[in-house]
Amino acid sequence: MNIIEDFIPSNRPNRPGVTMTPTSITVHNTGNARSGADAAMHASYIKSTNEKVSWHYTVDDYNVIQHIPIDEMAWHAGCRKGNETSIGIEICMNQGINMAMAEKNAQQLIAYLMAKTTITDIKKHQDWTGKYCPAVLLKEGRWEQFVRGCFCIFEEKKNIKKEHWAKTYYQQLIDRGLVIHEERLDDPITRGELFAILCRMLEL
Repeated sequence: MNIIEDFIPSNRPNRPGVTMTPTSITVHNTGNARSGADAAMHASYIKSTNEKVSWHYTVDDYNVIQHIPIDEMAWHAGCRKGNETSIGIEICMNQGINMAMAEKNAQQLIAYLMAKTTITDIKKHQDWTGKYCPAVLLKEGRWEQFVRGCFCIFEEKKNIKKEHWAKTYYQQLIDRGLVIHEERLDDPITRGELFAILCRMLEL
């Protein structure tokens, strides 16, 4: 996932600079349905406003932009505990957006953060203060589906097996006709197998 870092300057009033250890991820919708109110526009806004409002990421159908490091507090949850313990993600809802793709990008981001931090608690803004947010997901009755999607992507990423470091060397030996048994990359080699490989090398 390509995350664009566009941090709020450290001297701005909406970047408190307080260290935190996040224990949850909070999902919002921006509440801005105007045309052009995408992630880039919100990144520009959040760097210039004097309001005490901030969050960690904005997601649209093309981009994921990070505004504050995840180990710093932001003002997004509407209450002290939420601000001090949760990573805030705003999903855009501007006119003309591909909402399905924006939400998919948010799910990908959340799965990435789950893997990076071991967080498994995904909250709505509503869970902190009762505010009707994320409004799009709530209005369409898709919150539980959205959360399940985050966990599905997280599990898929966990189950992808990394290629063994010796796989490339194994294939080169196969191509040269030197390997004399099937792929067992972590098994010890026997003296007999070593002798066979040495003989084959001498025949080249």
